[in-house]
Amino acid sequence: MKNDSLYMDAILPVIDSYIDEKQKVMQTVDQSPTNYFTCETTKSRRQWPQILELMTMVGHQEPLYRRLNNVIRERFLKSADAIYCSLRMELVMSAHDLNIESVIRSDPCHDLAWCLDACVRDKHLDAQQTIKLKNILESTKKTKAEVIGDLAMIAGDAHVIHFLCSMAIKVLRDSALHATGQLPRELVPLQLLLRLLSFGASAH
Repeated sequence: MKNDSLYMDAILPVIDSYIDEKQKVMQTVDQSPTNYFTCETTKSRRQWPQILELMTMVGHQEPLYRRLNNVIRERFLKSADAIYCSLRMELVMSAHDLNIESVIRSDPCHDLAWCLDACVRDKHLDAQQTIKLKNILESTKKTKAEVIGDLAMIAGDAHVIHFLCSMAIKVLRDSALHATGQLPRELVPLQLLLRLLSFGASAH
């Protein structure tokens, strides 16, 4: 890419700022009726100045977006910092909010991110979303390793992990309350949730 060094000079400080600010939020210990997972809506997280600034730099240029995601992936692999998973998630959903078609069409993570974002937002996983998520997981068997890694980063977003764990506990609790007599391994909804959790955990 032409002027790659200039592009790096522009995006790296913004990425660093995002990571630093996210870490501060995660480490906040002040008493509050909310916590890291409830203090912001899914949409407000995509309104962070750093996200908007990065998307402004990318514009409608798919090569710039791809280069940005490559940097995020490389940094995640080096650091194992899951905040990079959140950054990956929020960028693709920001492109969705901004209706940047060229970027959306080029990102193989869009459908997974869009579906999981709706689940996190609504705190619910319906039948249609269940089918879609199953199909996405099945499709990874024929997908390039690099794309699988990016998809796993989406599933590794802290808010997604929190949602999946919360849903898994709910499924187990409901099963116990209704005395279904089923073992956890026999609960079909739980199987999908655990597959997604495992997928996200395999991102690094």
